[in-house]
Amino acid sequence: MEGPSEKTTPLAEVFPSPFSIEDSQYSGGKTPILARPPYTLHEIEMRALSYSIRSNKADWQTKRLSREIRTKWAIEALEQSTENAKLAFKHMTLERQPLTFWMVDYVLEELEQHARVERIVNGQWREGCFDAIFESDRLIPDGLRSALIRQVAKLENVPEEQKDWHPGSKKQVLDLVHPSLYPLVYEQSVVRKSLDGEMQLGTTAASAVTLAEAPAPKPSSTSAMPSGLDEADETSYLSSQYQWLPSDFTLDENGGVSIDGYINNLHPDDHAELYDTIAVIFSQFVPLFDQTLSELIDPRPRAIPVIDSNWYDSSEFDEDEWMEEYGSEVEEAIMQDALDEAHERWEMSREITLPAPQGLFHPAPEEAIRRKIENPAFTIKGRTVQVIVKLANIVFTPDQPTYNGGVWHVEGMKNESIVATGIYYYDQVNIDGSSLAFRGTFDETELPYEQNDERGVEIVFGIHGDGPTVQSYNSAATTHNRCLTFPNIYQHRVPSFSLRDRTKPGHRKILVFFLVDPLRPRIPSTRDVAPQQRKWIERALCESAPGADTEADDSEPSRGSLINRLPNELWNRILDLTDGLMTQDEAKEHRNKLMFERKFKLKEHSTEVYEREFSLCEH
Repeated sequence: MEGPSEKTTPLAEVFPSPFSIEDSQYSGGKTPILARPPYTLHEIEMRALSYSIRSNKADWQTKRLSREIRTKWAIEALEQSTENAKLAFKHMTLERQPLTFWMVDYVLEELEQHARVERIVNGQWREGCFDAIFESDRLIPDGLRSALIRQVAKLENVPEEQKDWHPGSKKQVLDLVHPSLYPLVYEQSVVRKSLDGEMQLGTTAASAVTLAEAPAPKPSSTSAMPSGLDEADETSYLSSQYQWLPSDFTLDENGGVSIDGYINNLHPDDHAELYDTIAVIFSQFVPLFDQTLSELIDPRPRAIPVIDSNWYDSSEFDEDEWMEEYGSEVEEAIMQDALDEAHERWEMSREITLPAPQGLFHPAPEEAIRRKIENPAFTIKGRTVQVIVKLANIVFTPDQPTYNGGVWHVEGMKNESIVATGIYYYDQVNIDGSSLAFRGTFDETELPYEQNDERGVEIVFGIHGDGPTVQSYNSAATTHNRCLTFPNIYQHRVPSFSLRDRTKPGHRKILVFFLVDPLRPRIPSTRDVAPQQRKWIERALCESAPGADTEADDSEPSRGSLINRLPNELWNRILDLTDGLMTQDEAKEHRNKLMFERKFKLKEHSTEVYEREFSLCEH
């Protein structure tokens, strides 16, 4: 939306990717190609304050207009910020400066813009805890949510031995639909040769397919790639073994959705109603995805743009003055050491003038906001997008009352090209404190600072010399019935949370959409790869032909009865020789290998990209 002025930059032609990286100039790690400058700590805290008011203050749209209430909120914010600064120093010896009155006032003025946005969209969604994060508690009607719960119950209510507990979760995370099971396996899965969906006349079924090949490190023709995607030959985060399989979702101009093909690990006949429900829910997510993707292409202006390091007055350490006052008290042999120590004390104690918002916030006219919402910088409407679907439950019992949380990560690998994630927290019972935390990295070449000014960089940006190039981007509350979208350029993690009443069971159930980057070449999907579940194929072959008369004369058997007359040994041999099929045991073995590979590759990715060491070298 509108806000403080910032130097105008052209809209990006591609979406940033955590896997499109280049060698860092100031460290041994990697920097995302489209990384932006770091945020000041105060801007991050201002975003958190705004989100807290809009999330926790009932009827904030009206109450903010009361001078008395606004003053109360300002005092609360200043006191809380001061307390946070004290705690940071007490527990981590970090020097922090609390928000100023003008920063808090800026946030309170900005609430008018948020109120206008929510008024225009009729309260259907709102800006979240940080840039490009959007959320809603009203997108999914109660009837649609109830249908989802009822239809997913068919996946949940199976014998205990058939439940697919996520490996390593100690029977706490139940995978109902997960892309790591029956993935695309390079050199094993059968894939259609032409991924554009076209087939030449006269092409036979056998000649139209081939074994899936691992992606090449570089595109074979850079001219086929969108502008801005040329990147270093980076294979570290490109799997040579596996790829999650997306489904193709076709959207009409109004955002209506049809699912082309099957959702991996969700039988299309057994769960036909659930397919319809998932399609409708995804259509409700379209405005959130549009806003997230649009902010990646056209980022919102910074409240505190930092373009220089003029944080101190122009005075210099006066060596002559120090010598005049203290020189006679210091022995000649240690004079230089004493001078150096005095200079260092002066450096650490000189007053810093913190970067601040450039004046008051001025909300954009309501009509301008409406135009931007109705004409986003990017929309997935009218496109066929690739979506990876996941359904999972976290289950709590009095014996297992706490979920210990996850690790910092992005979704997928370079193979999947995931650009954004949408999560629907559709059913939560008896849990407390569920949230999703975010953090991101930055382009250190755009970080202004004086040579070796470790203190200034730490106070302004929260970045330590020789520390990681990562900043916290706040946390989103993941409450009951909440929809949330966020970009995959951010790392995220689920912090620990627990049962509210530890004498009773509880759960949290989610439906997840991983959106494949629509500006990059499409990847093999379920439109290109036939179901690999051997049980699905066995069942399809054994079923009677559609419309067959079950009481027909045995002299004219149906397709099913012909198959059933084959000896079991021959029947199994036919399936064994059918390329691209997996038993459940084989699929689980591939899942274990996939998870092992990704665990270490994504840990390496986090270390090299998000936690690369920042150096206060000359620049």
